[in-house]
Amino acid sequence: MGSRSIVVLVVACFATVVITGCSMLKSGKTDRKAATPAARIEAPKPAEVAVMEEPPDKWEQFDTDESNVKYFLNKESVSYPARNRIRFWLRRVFPERASQKEIISLNELNCNEQRYRSIHTLITKRDGSVESFTKTTPWINIYRSTSEGYFQDKFCEEAGKVK
Repeated sequence: MGSRSIVVLVVACFATVVITGCSMLKSGKTDRKAATPAARIEAPKPAEVAVMEEPPDKWEQFDTDESNVKYFLNKESVSYPARNRIRFWLRRVFPERASQKEIISLNELNCNEQRYRSIHTLITKRDGSVESFTKTTPWINIYRSTSEGYFQDKFCEEAGKVK
C-alpha cells in the first residue's frame, strides 16, 4: 500500500469518527458529564480481524437524532463471534446538507469492556461514489444514549450466554 493510500485511509477513518462523534454530540446522544476518560486503546490483533462480508439489504430504523441522522440495524446480521462480543451492521443516513449520503459499517462491540470498533466501513458520498475501508479501527469507549449504547443494552445479555 502506497503512502498516499495510507494517508487517505487515515484521513477517511478520522473523518468517519469525527462525523459520527459530532453527530452524536450535536444530537445530545453523548452525555458529556457521564463520559469517562478514554481507556487505553489497543490496535486489533490480526487474528481478531473478521473476514469481510457484504452489507445486508434489509434495514430497520431504530433512531433519529436531533441532526436528523437516521440509524438503521439489520437484525439478521447480529452475531456473537465470542462470549460477550456482538457483531452487527449499522447504517446511518444523513440529511441533505451533509457531505455524505450514508455510512454503513460492520461493527463489533465488547460487552465486558464497554467498547466498540468498526471492522468494515462504506461511505457513500452525495455524488454516489463509495469509499470502502477494511482496516479495523481501535476500540472506542461506549457512552450511554448512543447507537452503540443501544446495542449494548439490547444484545449484551445474549452475548454473555455464548460459550
